[in-house]
Amino acid sequence: MTNTINGDKHIVIEYFNINKIKSVTYECPLDDYSNYRLTLFFEEKVEEITLNSKEDTNEHWKYKFDEVICSIAKYFCTNK
Repeated sequence: MTNTINGDKHIVIEYFNINKIKSVTYECPLDDYSNYRLTLFFEEKVEEITLNSKEDTNEHWKYKFDEVICSIAKYFCTNK
């Protein structure tokens, strides 16, 4: 999975072979002041991928990234 912001200022998320994902950890705050975090662990010897709304973006984009991370987590809850 990759996520980028394209020239049109859209967040683009591309999924790759999700069958190789062993587990997903989703952490979300109980308040609005913390950060969202999603970590993907793979079956093969591939380093895990962590998306962190506080560390991976700035205060102007954090709320959008929170929403994206939440959407990705929902995807894995319903499709895994």
